[in-house]
Amino acid sequence: MSVVFAITGKPINESLEAQTARLRVEFLDAELDLTMTMIELVRVERNIDEARAQRSIRHIYQGLDTIRKFVNQVSSPDERARIADRLEQLEAEAATLATDLVANRGRVIRAVPVVDLRG
Repeated sequence: MSVVFAITGKPINESLEAQTARLRVEFLDAELDLTMTMIELVRVERNIDEARAQRSIRHIYQGLDTIRKFVNQVSSPDERARIADRLEQLEAEAATLATDLVANRGRVIRAVPVVDLRG
């Protein structure tokens, strides 16, 4: 009978190095997902609130910086390449969004739906 961690479901005898490597990849995947969500959010925000979109772009770049800081610490070459590829894609998308925000500064479209409450 092997004892497992309640949170991860992994055997307790898993080496600390293996745990650290696995958790680092999970962390980076979560950070990549969060950054993609922020990019999608900016795509919506830029048409509603330019200032909020600008703040969100800063958060995107903070996330990208965090990923960049840890990607070279991923021990598996395949995982490192996968994360680096996704990072590169997100960096390109973030740069495009930031350029669009600067180019369209002051031309925010307020896309607020009109609801007829009269019935």
